[in-house]
Amino acid sequence: MAMFDQDSVKSDLLHSITAGNSLTPSRRIVAVLLGAAASLYVLVEVVSGLAAVTAQGFWGPGFGSVGPALVFGLAGAVSVPAGKLSDRIGRRPVITLGFIIAAMGAAGVWLSIVLHWAVVFLLALAFIGVGVGILRLVKAAAADIYPSHSRTKGIGLVQMGALGGAWLGLAIAVVSRIHAHTPAFPWMATAGILAIGAAIMQWLLRPDPLALARVVEEPTVLLTTESKGTLGRPLYKILSETPAISAILVTICMVYGVMVMDMSLAGIILVDMGSNAQTIMIVMAIHFTGMFGPMRWAGRGLPVTIANI
Repeated sequence: MAMFDQDSVKSDLLHSITAGNSLTPSRRIVAVLLGAAASLYVLVEVVSGLAAVTAQGFWGPGFGSVGPALVFGLAGAVSVPAGKLSDRIGRRPVITLGFIIAAMGAAGVWLSIVLHWAVVFLLALAFIGVGVGILRLVKAAAADIYPSHSRTKGIGLVQMGALGGAWLGLAIAVVSRIHAHTPAFPWMATAGILAIGAAIMQWLLRPDPLALARVVEEPTVLLTTESKGTLGRPLYKILSETPAISAILVTICMVYGVMVMDMSLAGIILVDMGSNAQTIMIVMAIHFTGMFGPMRWAGRGLPVTIANI
């Protein structure tokens, strides 16, 4: 089963490889991944700022954490199967699928708010969670396109796109406020951004980052078209044989637990204080600026495992 179109990938790879078989990712590929990270974090910011408030509107106080918990719980659950699938068929088709699923979820939330359908809201959040889990593979794609000595720096550069996404999410909230749109407007605008992201990913992320990764690993081989039928060691063996990875996994679980709690409480507290959606998004944009602002430079000194979290 062929993973990539041989002629087109060979042509693109030959343009990406400089003398001495050292790989320099093209500006186009980096720009596409930057845009993908920006689109992902527009969605994450809207979920962080508005999902808890929307859930509370459907079911009352005490249910605000349902939205973020459902989204980020499902995102974590699909990460491993999505990663395995992308190892088989390539990063581009899987990430494109993630954009499509996430766009459907955001549009579903818009519809649920307009029609006040709580069941549709839950289903839409489930779609968003699956989409977010798949779209996290943008970091894997960033790791693919850089050789090992500059991989963390490359991941940090691509993650800078999240900073742009945070402020784009704020811009959506400002436009919604100025033009007196309904609270559903940010969700529909986000769905449009994600749909555009799917089209850009499918048409412009060429060659597939996985093909570039294989060139970095085996400089004399320009293309591997057949799956070898193996995806490395099983997950349980990796965790049992590598305590450091197990420790990182536990840490990630703790971090995301705190993050979901913070995201749920921030929007609810701000609403209780009389703040509107625009103020909530300002707070979230500042939060993400602190998260991703230093990534371009921090990536130079971090191990690749930590930079991928």
